[in-house]
Amino acid sequence: MQIQWPDGRRNDIYSPSSIIREFFRSSEKMPVKEFDNKISKALEAASSRVTEVYGYACSSAEAELLSVKNLLKAYRPDDTVEIIGFS
Repeated sequence: MQIQWPDGRRNDIYSPSSIIREFFRSSEKMPVKEFDNKISKALEAASSRVTEVYGYACSSAEAELLSVKNLLKAYRPDDTVEIIGFS
């Protein structure tokens, strides 16, 4: 999933599962606070899906969530994040 941060920078967020599409839509805009909540739930759900299939948690989803959380610290809760689309 590609996002645009409030300052115009873009990032790709990796998810090991397509379940992330159940949480976000292309061209959707939301406050940073809402994005933080949704991306946490989406990547946790993706990791859980990997656990169901393979029997262990997805370290990639956990690392991606940590990376996103660190990036989120640069923005105010009411700043806007845009979902650009999905790869």
